[in-house]
Amino acid sequence: IKLSIEQFLSRRFKKQIEQIVADLDVFNLVIEISYNEIAKKKNIRPIIRQINTIKKYGLAVSINNLGSDFSFAKKIHLLLPVVDILRIDIKYFNQKENWIDLPITFWVKLTNKYRLELLVSGVETKADDQLLNRLGIDLRSGFLYSAPKPFSNING
Repeated sequence: IKLSIEQFLSRRFKKQIEQIVADLDVFNLVIEISYNEIAKKKNIRPIIRQINTIKKYGLAVSINNLGSDFSFAKKIHLLLPVVDILRIDIKYFNQKENWIDLPITFWVKLTNKYRLELLVSGVETKADDQLLNRLGIDLRSGFLYSAPKPFSNING
């Protein structure tokens, strides 16, 4: 579930999560918030509190839209102990450069240090797939594997 930071921090959010968990027999539900919205916040303590609250319901939290610049990690470092997944999009990494594996390797090491999952999205070519194989990244998505599908079309 992708949420804006306002939705995520709203007072009604906890009640809405309780309702979703009660109404649906959900498992492996991931709440996704955008790095771009987190970066706008001066105080991330309310975000940390909300993450801790929803994790009590067995939900995972992902931060998406992370790029190749190492400054992204500095801005989210306080969230690393409480989130579950970091999602990077391979399009943010300069594939014409010989050192594309360096910034991706940084994210691999960071997620390993904090015992997080690393999801690489936007995988569209065999070259992307081979690079991720070489770097040992198994969690990935993109048109190379499948076009997006409505939830109702996904076979469990």
